Amino acid sequence: MAAAARIEVYQQMQAGAEQSASRVGVPMFWKIVGIVAVVWVGLAVLGALLDNLFGILVLGAVIFGGYLLYKAVSGGDKHDLTRL
Repeated sequence: MAAAARIEVYQQMQAGAEQSASRVGVPMFWKIVGIVAVVWVGLAVLGALLDNLFGILVLGAVIFGGYLLYKAVSGGDKHDLTRL
């Protein structure tokens, strides 16, 4: 009789594990999909920011280079290149 009781307990444990696995499977899928979506959106925003910041950086370098060129060409002691 003890063997039959152990088999019944084992079958109940297996049934509970199967139900638990089926309940955990679907939310885990959505967690993974959510993480992938958040990472994707984050990288898209970061890429857009870097793209715009690169353009601003190039524009700033061109303006600063033009300013230094103007100071170098204008001549005179007041327009020394070491004093910005």
